[in-house]
Amino acid sequence: MKTTETQQWFYLLMFTIVGVAFFGLLYFLAVVFIPPAEDVRDYYAGVVHFLEEDMGQAPAVLPPPGETYADFFALKINETVRIDDYQVVYRGLETKGRFTLEVANTKLDSQTFYAYTFDRHDAVQGIRIGDQPFRVLSARPAILHLHRIAS
Repeated sequence: MKTTETQQWFYLLMFTIVGVAFFGLLYFLAVVFIPPAEDVRDYYAGVVHFLEEDMGQAPAVLPPPGETYADFFALKINETVRIDDYQVVYRGLETKGRFTLEVANTKLDSQTFYAYTFDRHDAVQGIRIGDQPFRVLSARPAILHLHRIAS
């Protein structure tokens, strides 16, 4: 091999090693000095028209899916949750920010469900399930968080 060819390979190899070391150092610094978000939604908190931006301020602790805390309810998609004398099923988000709830009154007929469709932006102001007013805290494709408003 000629001297110039070996020098070219040497420079190419050194350039590659320095580049990998530089980006490895940047990655290391990012991992060490930038704390990770506890929730992926924290990364998108400043994005305009983010799904939960318009949903009002959520409480610090929301109930796990399918459970309730006093006046807070977490409805998983297609699962029945009992709220007082009503059985409620969340059917998920539809197009244009609409979601559907199916409600059955257990006092009258627990087998008959009535479908109610709400607009996400209107639901922030409040919805009614039976005679109880609720405020929608967050509406996601797989879960709906509700807060019972004192009447």
